[in-house]
Amino acid sequence: MSGGEDGIIQVGDRWLAGSGAFGGESRYYNDPVTDPSERDRPAGVTLARDTTPEATRLQVELWRGMTPLQKARLVGDVTRATQRLSLAGIRQRHPGASEREVWLRLVILTLGPALARQAYPEAAALLDPPA
Repeated sequence: MSGGEDGIIQVGDRWLAGSGAFGGESRYYNDPVTDPSERDRPAGVTLARDTTPEATRLQVELWRGMTPLQKARLVGDVTRATQRLSLAGIRQRHPGASEREVWLRLVILTLGPALARQAYPEAAALLDPPA
C-alpha cells in the first residue's frame, strides 16, 4: 500500500480516495461508472476533482447515449493521442534515438520491462546499458 498527501492511496492495483479527498467519501477509482448504486446519482461519481457535479452528470449522460461504435472510436482516438504524446516525450528525452529505439522505449513504457524483454529481446540493450 502506498499513498500521498492528497488522501489518495494505492491498495494492490486499486486506488482509493479517502481521508478527506473528494469530499471525504472513500471510493475506488477503477469501479465502473455504471455501478448500480451510482446509476441514479451520476453526480455522486467523482471523475475529476476539478469538474463540477453538473458537468460530471452531463458527461455520464453523453457517454450513456453513445452507441458502442461511437465509444470504440472515442477510445481509439484517446489511445492514439496518448501514444503520440508518449512518443513525443520519448523523442524529447532522447533526441538522437532512431525510430526503432523510440518504438522500443514506448514498448518498455507500455508493457513494462519484463514483458518488453520477452517480446522484444533487443529492448534489453535499453534496459541494461553496458557498464
